Amino acid sequence: MIPDYVHSDCKSSGEKKVYQRLQGELSDDFTILHSLALAKHQKKLRSEIDFLIINKMGILCIEVKGGRIEHSKGVWFFTDRYGETHKKRESPFEQASSNMYAIKRSIINRFGVNSVYAGTTFGYCVVFPDIEFSLHSPEWDLNRIIDRKKAKSDFYTVIKDQYEYSSKELQRVQKNYRNVYLSDNDIKRLTRFLRGDFHFIPSLSSIIENGYKEIISLTEEQYDILDQLNENPRVVVQGNAGTGKTILAVEKCRREARRGKNVLYVCFNRLLARKIDAKLKKDGYENKVKASTLHSYARTIIEKAGLLHKIEGLEGSELFKKKFPEIFGDAFITTFKEAPYDVLVVDEGQDLKSKADIEMLDWLLKGGLSSGNWIWMEDNQQNLFNKENFERNTDLMNFKPAIFKLTKNCRNTLPICMFNSLVSGASLQKCLIKQGPVVETHFYRSKNHHIKELIKVMNRLLSEGVNPVDVIILTTVKNERSILNDLKYIANLKLIPYESKGILRKSIKYSTIHSFKGLEAKIIIILDIEDLDSSKARCLNYVGFSRAMTLLVVFMNENLMERYEILAQNFGQKIADS
Repeated sequence: MIPDYVHSDCKSSGEKKVYQRLQGELSDDFTILHSLALAKHQKKLRSEIDFLIINKMGILCIEVKGGRIEHSKGVWFFTDRYGETHKKRESPFEQASSNMYAIKRSIINRFGVNSVYAGTTFGYCVVFPDIEFSLHSPEWDLNRIIDRKKAKSDFYTVIKDQYEYSSKELQRVQKNYRNVYLSDNDIKRLTRFLRGDFHFIPSLSSIIENGYKEIISLTEEQYDILDQLNENPRVVVQGNAGTGKTILAVEKCRREARRGKNVLYVCFNRLLARKIDAKLKKDGYENKVKASTLHSYARTIIEKAGLLHKIEGLEGSELFKKKFPEIFGDAFITTFKEAPYDVLVVDEGQDLKSKADIEMLDWLLKGGLSSGNWIWMEDNQQNLFNKENFERNTDLMNFKPAIFKLTKNCRNTLPICMFNSLVSGASLQKCLIKQGPVVETHFYRSKNHHIKELIKVMNRLLSEGVNPVDVIILTTVKNERSILNDLKYIANLKLIPYESKGILRKSIKYSTIHSFKGLEAKIIIILDIEDLDSSKARCLNYVGFSRAMTLLVVFMNENLMERYEILAQNFGQKIADS
């Protein structure tokens, strides 16, 4: 089933009934696509196939009409369970057959008239799950109907009968017709084509950026991972910044919650955790998904157990690496009778691989990390918080997970990817977004010059129609050491911390790169770059640059100009040699 859940946008109880029958009664050699949009229908700007079934026997289009149905004077009336009646001149049979021909044209246009798909069976049928339909008319074929009476039979047999009838009809009208069966590879190839063209899910931007409506299609490798998550109880997903790890993490949470599982989503960054938690609650998953930073959730459990006094006054490694794991076990036993979560989703996993963190996660998951169900997202190039303990980190391979790699950047434009590789030394990624503005680099001589150049850039962006909401200013250092410390306004826009709730009129938000890790914005302005060479600086710059989706503006100390030019020359030579 693709997708393997009924989307909340599906309001048809009839479709939901058919979905459950198809999912529960058809064997694994059937691939079923639900709600497949057709962008190139010959008679309509847009149409939709309720269910498209692909099997070795061929391709079957299903139109579902639930509720009460009437036909009078050439007009069809459909009354849903809420008593609302909709009328159409196009019959459900015409709708099903025209959709079949539309999808057939798309497939043959893509693969050719001599392809295996041109010779396979294309069929259609209409399902009336709530009524018995026996009205005869030359306008429709009763053999292509599955009504409530027929649906009482096993659905495997019912669907197989539709394939066989469609094949017989083709033989009747085409004398030389011989059905070509599809192989497993043929079915996979066709599924990839249809899904890649028509299936979309919200990008991370629509989850964490207010009002941002753009959607992106998942890359094929992301589809492969989503499909295989159910087949592998323990999965590590490795990918550079922008490859869609958090998209997959959130989608995993949704899917498991729809299956009735209790899910724990954890990350290191509190701003990211807050955004994901707000989105999942808004979507109605608050009773099934807990989204938090690991350490915040651990503190909550310790507090519930009445043991908070044992960690008061402690901070840093003394708290997180020693006291937390020491006290957490006792707090867990006091608070829970058993592990509370069926599924664990770890985002920013490179920051949570210390022995202390692993021990706490092991307590929380049914079956623990060795036998439980979990997915772990990581990018070791973003390891800002656990670098000193990197060599002592827990090796996840001890838990025998499946390993998947994401290689395609679906967040940053190619100019941003190239700039990031040039400055940070990170490998150049495959970018799905080829076009975009050139990255702007500005060199400052002093603090005052830095401020003047920043104001100049902001005034220009505003004059070009940029919405301040789309801009985030990031600093490489804490606020008290940044040029922002002495500023309250930039270009008549009030500076407010990114974590501030809501959006103030005529304001612009700022944060540190550390705090903004895992998030993104259309336009990123990075300040206070004083180092290009140390491993810490390269890691920090890599994280900061990769937050920008469309435009990146970078401010560097003038002393770095010569070094930057050398890096640019080396990068250019590297590209030429490749």
